[in-house]
Amino acid sequence: MKVEIEWMDPIDLKGKNHNSGGYDEEFLKNIEPVPGVYVFTRKYGQKFTPIYIGKSKDLRRRLKIQMNNLKLMEQLRNGHPKNSNSLSAINGKRVLFVGYSRTASAANKDKAIELAEKGLIEFAMSNGFPIVNIHGTIVKYHEIIASGAGETKGFMPDRILVRIR
Repeated sequence: MKVEIEWMDPIDLKGKNHNSGGYDEEFLKNIEPVPGVYVFTRKYGQKFTPIYIGKSKDLRRRLKIQMNNLKLMEQLRNGHPKNSNSLSAINGKRVLFVGYSRTASAANKDKAIELAEKGLIEFAMSNGFPIVNIHGTIVKYHEIIASGAGETKGFMPDRILVRIR
Protein backbone atom coordinates (compact mmCIF):
# COMPACT_ATOMS: atom_id res chain seq x y z
CA MET A 1 0.00 0.00 0.00
CA LYS A 2 1.26 3.48 -0.86
CA VAL A 3 0.56 5.95 1.94
CA GLU A 4 0.56 9.66 1.06
CA ILE A 5 0.76 12.28 3.80
CA GLU A 6 0.69 16.00 3.01
CA TRP A 7 2.29 17.99 5.85
CA MET A 8 1.16 21.49 6.84
CA ASP A 9 3.69 24.11 7.88
CA PRO A 10 4.76 23.58 11.51
CA ILE A 11 2.48 25.24 14.08
CA ASP A 12 4.13 27.08 16.98
CA LEU A 13 2.12 26.38 20.11
CA LYS A 14 1.82 29.60 22.06
CA GLY A 15 0.84 29.76 25.71
CA LYS A 16 -2.24 31.96 25.95
CA ASN A 17 -5.43 30.02 26.68
CA HIS A 18 -5.11 28.56 30.18
CA ASN A 19 -8.31 26.53 29.72
CA SER A 20 -6.55 24.28 27.19
CA GLY A 21 -3.45 23.17 29.01
CA GLY A 22 -1.97 26.64 28.57
CA TYR A 23 -1.91 26.84 24.76
CA ASP A 24 -3.76 29.04 22.30
CA GLU A 25 -6.24 26.95 20.25
CA GLU A 26 -6.67 29.58 17.52
CA PHE A 27 -4.77 27.38 15.05
CA LEU A 28 -7.57 24.78 15.13
CA LYS A 29 -9.63 26.91 12.71
CA ASN A 30 -7.07 26.09 10.01
CA ILE A 31 -7.08 22.32 10.60
CA GLU A 32 -9.22 20.32 8.18
CA PRO A 33 -11.68 17.82 9.78
CA VAL A 34 -10.19 14.94 7.76
CA PRO A 35 -8.05 11.83 8.46
CA GLY A 36 -4.37 12.29 9.21
CA VAL A 37 -1.49 12.14 11.68
CA TYR A 38 0.08 14.67 14.04
CA VAL A 39 3.29 15.03 16.01
CA PHE A 40 3.80 17.19 19.10
CA THR A 41 7.48 18.17 19.26
CA ARG A 42 9.99 20.47 20.89
CA LYS A 43 12.33 22.45 18.62
CA TYR A 44 15.72 23.86 19.54
CA GLY A 45 17.59 25.43 16.63
CA GLN A 46 16.97 23.14 13.67
CA LYS A 47 16.53 20.00 15.79
CA PHE A 48 13.10 18.55 16.59
CA THR A 49 12.39 16.13 19.43
CA PRO A 50 9.09 14.25 19.01
CA ILE A 51 7.08 13.95 22.23
CA TYR A 52 3.79 12.39 21.06
CA ILE A 53 2.60 10.93 17.74
CA GLY A 54 -1.07 10.32 17.00
CA LYS A 55 -3.65 9.71 14.29
CA SER A 56 -7.29 10.60 13.78
CA LYS A 57 -10.19 10.28 11.35
CA ASP A 58 -11.02 13.93 12.18
CA LEU A 59 -7.85 15.91 12.93
CA ARG A 60 -9.58 19.13 14.06
CA ARG A 61 -11.74 17.31 16.60
CA ARG A 62 -8.89 15.12 17.85
CA LEU A 63 -6.45 18.00 18.24
CA LYS A 64 -9.03 19.98 20.21
CA ILE A 65 -9.29 17.00 22.57
CA GLN A 66 -5.50 16.65 22.77
CA MET A 67 -5.05 20.33 23.57
CA ASN A 68 -7.17 19.66 26.67
CA ASN A 69 -5.26 16.49 27.63
CA LEU A 70 -3.49 17.92 30.66
CA LYS A 71 -1.04 15.01 31.04
CA LEU A 72 0.04 15.30 27.42
CA MET A 73 0.29 19.11 27.57
CA GLU A 74 2.31 18.84 30.78
CA GLN A 75 4.69 16.39 29.12
CA LEU A 76 5.01 18.73 26.14
CA ARG A 77 5.67 21.68 28.45
CA ASN A 78 8.27 19.79 30.54
CA GLY A 79 9.98 17.82 27.78
CA HIS A 80 11.25 14.28 28.30
CA PRO A 81 12.88 13.35 31.58
CA LYS A 82 14.67 10.50 29.76
CA ASN A 83 15.83 12.93 27.07
CA SER A 84 17.20 15.42 29.58
CA ASN A 85 20.50 15.62 27.68
CA SER A 86 18.68 16.99 24.65
CA LEU A 87 18.35 20.78 24.59
CA SER A 88 15.37 20.55 22.23
CA ALA A 89 13.57 18.26 24.69
CA ILE A 90 13.97 20.75 27.54
CA ASN A 91 14.38 24.28 26.19
CA GLY A 92 12.87 24.06 22.74
CA LYS A 93 9.80 25.75 21.34
CA ARG A 94 6.65 23.66 21.36
CA VAL A 95 5.72 22.79 17.78
CA LEU A 96 2.92 20.73 16.23
CA PHE A 97 3.14 19.00 12.86
CA VAL A 98 -0.10 18.00 11.13
CA GLY A 99 -0.23 15.70 8.10
CA TYR A 100 -3.31 14.96 6.01
CA SER A 101 -3.89 11.55 4.48
CA ARG A 102 -3.99 12.01 0.73
CA THR A 103 -4.39 8.29 0.05
CA ALA A 104 -6.93 8.01 -2.77
CA SER A 105 -9.73 5.72 -1.59
CA ALA A 106 -11.78 6.42 1.53
CA ALA A 107 -11.63 2.73 2.46
CA ASN A 108 -7.84 2.90 2.57
CA LYS A 109 -7.59 6.15 4.59
CA ASP A 110 -8.05 4.38 7.95
CA LYS A 111 -5.34 1.87 7.10
CA ALA A 112 -3.13 4.66 5.72
CA ILE A 113 -3.20 6.77 8.89
CA GLU A 114 -2.66 3.66 11.02
CA LEU A 115 0.43 2.76 8.97
CA ALA A 116 1.68 6.37 9.00
CA GLU A 117 1.34 6.63 12.78
CA LYS A 118 3.08 3.28 13.30
CA GLY A 119 5.87 4.24 10.91
CA LEU A 120 6.42 7.62 12.58
CA ILE A 121 6.54 6.04 16.04
CA GLU A 122 8.99 3.37 14.92
CA PHE A 123 11.14 5.95 13.13
CA ALA A 124 11.23 8.23 16.20
CA MET A 125 12.10 5.39 18.54
CA SER A 126 14.70 3.92 16.17
CA ASN A 127 16.39 7.32 16.24
CA GLY A 128 16.58 7.32 20.03
CA PHE A 129 13.54 9.43 20.92
CA PRO A 130 11.38 8.02 23.72
CA ILE A 131 7.79 9.11 23.10
CA VAL A 132 4.76 9.27 25.36
CA ASN A 133 1.47 7.46 24.96
CA ILE A 134 -2.07 8.85 25.21
CA HIS A 135 -1.86 8.74 29.02
CA GLY A 136 1.20 10.99 29.04
CA THR A 137 3.54 8.21 30.16
CA ILE A 138 6.67 7.19 28.30
CA VAL A 139 6.20 4.20 26.00
CA LYS A 140 8.10 1.19 27.39
CA TYR A 141 11.08 0.19 25.30
CA HIS A 142 14.29 -1.81 25.04
CA GLU A 143 17.42 0.20 24.33
CA ILE A 144 20.13 -0.92 21.89
CA ILE A 145 23.45 0.93 22.15
CA ALA A 146 25.97 0.60 19.32
CA SER A 147 29.70 1.24 19.60
CA GLY A 148 32.88 0.13 17.92
CA ALA A 149 33.70 0.17 14.21
CA GLY A 150 33.05 3.58 12.67
CA GLU A 151 31.79 2.01 9.44
CA THR A 152 28.56 0.96 11.16
CA LYS A 153 27.57 4.63 11.50
CA GLY A 154 26.46 4.54 7.87
CA PHE A 155 23.60 2.17 8.57
CA MET A 156 23.06 2.13 12.34
CA PRO A 157 22.58 4.98 14.80
CA ASP A 158 24.36 5.03 18.18
CA ARG A 159 21.06 4.40 19.97
CA ILE A 160 17.88 2.55 18.96
CA LEU A 161 14.72 2.19 21.02
CA VAL A 162 12.49 -0.81 20.33
CA ARG A 163 8.96 -0.56 21.66
CA ILE A 164 7.84 -3.32 24.04
CA ARG A 165 4.49 -4.63 22.90
